[in-house]
Amino acid sequence: MSTGQVILTIGAFVLLSMMLLSFYGIMADSAQAVNTTQGDITEVALAISYMEIIQGMSFDEVTVDSFLAGSQVNNLSAVLGPDNPPPVGEPYEDHLEHFDDIDDFNNYEIEETNPGGTLGTFRTHFNVYYVDPNDINLISSGKTFVKRVDMKLWRTSPPSQDTLKSSFVVGYFHFD
Repeated sequence: MSTGQVILTIGAFVLLSMMLLSFYGIMADSAQAVNTTQGDITEVALAISYMEIIQGMSFDEVTVDSFLAGSQVNNLSAVLGPDNPPPVGEPYEDHLEHFDDIDDFNNYEIEETNPGGTLGTFRTHFNVYYVDPNDINLISSGKTFVKRVDMKLWRTSPPSQDTLKSSFVVGYFHFD
């Protein structure tokens, strides 16, 4: 093999190496994009699941077994939060089956690892407020027949800079 052939062979290997590095770099970027998108889709799916769970619950502790008339707004819970909080050190998710009304989710935080086969850990935090029926953006200082649930969901592992924030409003009504 002559010197010219050796230089040509080395040049071919350098060119092949550069092409492979470029190809694997593109593949790595694609995998990162797929992972991020899969995490975002999982966040949305978890948020929808939590909304459906909460909307299937009673409006308030006093409405679990009975109905209130419009004049009985003062009978609603004064303190929003779980009726039977778990003992110190025990996770809330072990006590979720004891939640029976919407405000039990106030200051509730849950962490899910690898939900639905998605790699990662997701954390969700809830806040529940009484809101002004005429303006749901205003938190009411008193009891009303309208509650707003604010939900914040983010990926903790691998860490993500994106946070999904969602709010929905639930009103109490019944037909006599």
